[in-house]
Amino acid sequence: MFYCVAGKLKKKLKKKFFSCYFLFGNDPFLLLESEKLIYSYAKLFKFEKCLMNIDLNKKIDWDKLYNLCLSKDLFSFKQIILIVFPDILNDFNIIYEKLYFLISLLHCDLLLIIKKNKQLNTLQKTNKWFKEFLKQDPLLVNCNTPLNKDFYEWTKYRAKKMKLTLTNVVCQFLCNCYEGNLLALSQTLKMLSLMFSNEILTLSKVKTVTNDLSYFNVYKWVDELLIGNDINYVCRILHKLKLEGFEPIILLRCIQREILLILNIKYKFNNKNKNCSIQSILEKNKIWKVRQKLIEFAVNRFTIPTLKKSIKLMMKIELLFKMHCYDFVWMNLHYLSLLLCSKTIKIDNFYY
Repeated sequence: MFYCVAGKLKKKLKKKFFSCYFLFGNDPFLLLESEKLIYSYAKLFKFEKCLMNIDLNKKIDWDKLYNLCLSKDLFSFKQIILIVFPDILNDFNIIYEKLYFLISLLHCDLLLIIKKNKQLNTLQKTNKWFKEFLKQDPLLVNCNTPLNKDFYEWTKYRAKKMKLTLTNVVCQFLCNCYEGNLLALSQTLKMLSLMFSNEILTLSKVKTVTNDLSYFNVYKWVDELLIGNDINYVCRILHKLKLEGFEPIILLRCIQREILLILNIKYKFNNKNKNCSIQSILEKNKIWKVRQKLIEFAVNRFTIPTLKKSIKLMMKIELLFKMHCYDFVWMNLHYLSLLLCSKTIKIDNFYY
């Protein structure tokens, strides 16, 4: 098994072309671009574009597919099979059995690409179809949207590929405008390369073709609050969510759940419950493994007085929402952000 991020896929393919690929992640742009890149390299090895595009929730003629895999002769073509995992897989036990048999039929004239817009969970990874898949020495490609420093580096790398010279200020400006929206950023860079090829890009030039098309969701705001490194960034996310028409009560519910969980963990440890670990509490509350380190970090960062103040403030925000005082709701969500990012402010001064 080999692994790389989407941005390094081309470099990986230049060194070695694989017979099996697993593309996973939440970014549609990176998923599609990685798929196209594999197709372009597959042509060099005389593979046809696609034998069958299989959506696992639609009706599939598995016997026909098996026969095509078995029909290897002198005049057969090298073929590509693309399998797309849906968000929710119906009859997964039956489909996993079918996948297992299909993977066992793979040979040198077949190229398999599996695409999923989420990572496999622990149960799926232990299934025998995936173990059979790993025996093929596949390349696993991470197509998640790059964040923070990774997004900055991706922007720099993308611009360099298009022969654009970005200063640090211009690169940061583009990151602020397009964070979380790789498609829009890529289109803007392409436009800049057409308009200002072989020129050093200044901020004034870039501003003529850019719009603020950054994309954030509620969970990004919550994660940044728990980290608490950059209050300006947190407030920018909050402002963007407001402009995009997010319901403030959704933001409140999401952060409430995390704060109550963190407070519960801290109380248990203060009571010196030796039979209880952070890991066991997180698993009991069904916290995803990818989030467990973040929650553990927040447990160590927040003090109990800060958590109590935030709960008191969240109660006021909920009351304001029920009174339809939406301007004050957003204002107090801003104060909540300040409080959780370790800014010293008095609760009594909040608007309510």
